[in-house]
Amino acid sequence: MASKLQVVAVGELDVQEVVALSRIVYTQPKALTPSREAFTYERRPKSQAYIPRDEGDFYYAGGFFGGSVVEVYRLTKACHQAMMEDKANGIEAVWHDESYLNKYLLYHKPTKVLSPEYVWDQQLLGWPSIMKKLRYVAVPKNHQAIRN
Repeated sequence: MASKLQVVAVGELDVQEVVALSRIVYTQPKALTPSREAFTYERRPKSQAYIPRDEGDFYYAGGFFGGSVVEVYRLTKACHQAMMEDKANGIEAVWHDESYLNKYLLYHKPTKVLSPEYVWDQQLLGWPSIMKKLRYVAVPKNHQAIRN
């Protein structure tokens, strides 16, 4: 599966290190909160992406994930199967593929979690107090146009 990463590089990432890890993901900048209530998980129990309110460690962004071929295949296959089951039942998860990614990672913990500096959202650059060094900057996209 091709990478879904849409970023402008302003730093480096060791690709060999990424491939050597089982599962590598990054946290979403908006999700750096101590309260899991703030996480935008799928909360409808009928969805395969459902995560109960008392579960979850982080909110993982869908813009970048990686790891060994075997692990990425397992992850994408599980997410695809859950997505197809929801589709057959007329359900679309609140954050689409990202919702299924979060559900998968709830029970298959990543071996490495990158900070938001690895894929920083340009719309949030006015809030850099936690940032030490930007490594990649997300390319702005029109979410409304993509979804319609």
